[in-house]
Amino acid sequence: RLKGFFQRLSYNESIIVFNAQPPSVKIHSMPIQDQGVQMPLEEWKQKHDCLLKQVNKRIKSTRAAVDLVS
Repeated sequence: RLKGFFQRLSYNESIIVFNAQPPSVKIHSMPIQDQGVQMPLEEWKQKHDCLLKQVNKRIKSTRAAVDLVS
């Protein structure tokens, strides 16, 4: 169920994974236009790509933890 949820998140959302202890995963996603912050697209892309890498790492470790629990 978790995998399906992550796959459904669209790329134009920035994803913040809070420091939650697995297996409870708190995710907050917010469309870029709702952030109330205007920045050049390139800058946003860079930040987003960096964030996405961190999130992907986190998802992998969280999935491992979830697999252990379930």
